[in-house]
Amino acid sequence: MEMIITMALFTLMLSLSLQILVDSTSQTGIGNVYQDLGDETRIDMEYMTRELYTSSPNHVSVADLIAGSNPPSYKTIYFQVPVDTDTTGNIVYGEGDKFHANDYITYFVTGNNLYRGARTDTTGAPSSTVLGTTDKKLSGDVQSLSFTLGNSNVSVDIALTLSKTLSGIPDLKALLQQ
Repeated sequence: MEMIITMALFTLMLSLSLQILVDSTSQTGIGNVYQDLGDETRIDMEYMTRELYTSSPNHVSVADLIAGSNPPSYKTIYFQVPVDTDTTGNIVYGEGDKFHANDYITYFVTGNNLYRGARTDTTGAPSSTVLGTTDKKLSGDVQSLSFTLGNSNVSVDIALTLSKTLSGIPDLKALLQQ
């Protein structure tokens, strides 16, 4: 009888220990996903803001209005950065190098992927079905991206939300606004 009681207590302690191990492993996994999402969001925001800082207000435009947003927010941004000077000393703006003067840098989401590309036309959102040869995928897991212009385009608010779903765990989200 003592042996049965000892075995029952041992089994109970072992199962509790295993449950603690499983729970801590699960929590570590969730923490790692949060860390990954936070890192990915931070890197994407740094990439966009680094280029936007070098632009000027009259070289920034937006497209693809988000319905019902107040203040108006947009899904796509176009802007140019200084790339060269002309023969009279005026700054020439473009996509990032003097060989693409007059092109625009654009950031947009297609599917769940954030892209950086270059376009010559800023009249609408980039095609969601045909990516350009200059489009570079920055990250996946993007739930939403929006751009809101401040007064006279002097400031740009960027809202970027990334999300991952793990089996049996609700959506994990990392939101960073700049």
